[in-house]
Amino acid sequence: KSSLEANLQNADEEYAGQLLMLQDILSDRDAELSRIQMDMQRQTQDYAQLLDIKTRLEMEIAQYRRLLDGEHVRWDNHPYFKQQRVVNLWNSLPQKAMETNSLCAFKRELDLL
Repeated sequence: KSSLEANLQNADEEYAGQLLMLQDILSDRDAELSRIQMDMQRQTQDYAQLLDIKTRLEMEIAQYRRLLDGEHVRWDNHPYFKQQRVVNLWNSLPQKAMETNSLCAFKRELDLL
């Protein structure tokens, strides 16, 4: 009888150890899942922000095209003049705006103008 009780005690201890190990693994997975969900949420927000910026830039580009198309009556229609106006516009930007390393930072610099 004492042998069976000892075996039962050993089995209980072994299973208790395995249970603790599995609970630790589950806890780690839960933490990892939380990190992934937070990362997904951040990426979704970044994507939405980039999509908004893209839409606004497309609208701005369309506006510039309308302006350029309207200017062909007053300016020589040679591509050089259109290129020169774009180059002049770019060159007139502040150095800080041209040295940004992300679209968001570039946009912020443009908004400050």
